[in-house]
Amino acid sequence: YAPSTIYSALASGHPVQVWIETRFARVTLGTWTAWDGTRVRYSYAEHSVTLTGVSPTRVRVNDVLNATQYWVSKTLFEANFADFNNMAVIFR
Repeated sequence: YAPSTIYSALASGHPVQVWIETRFARVTLGTWTAWDGTRVRYSYAEHSVTLTGVSPTRVRVNDVLNATQYWVSKTLFEANFADFNNMAVIFR
């Protein structure tokens, strides 16, 4: 999904599960080759969180890793989100 699609879903009240690095850390990514030749990115810090809100500059994160809710900048979110090819599930 494009980040704009994620933001629209959040603004409409739909939570979104996204894949990012744990604690939004910027780590080195590796790749492996799938059976069909596709290169797949991976990270030893791979994690999934649920986004539940959006502001003009930030997204609200519900993180089960430490049972907290916090805000991160859209810039940081988008960098992490791109590391996993913008993988998300929008709950409707």
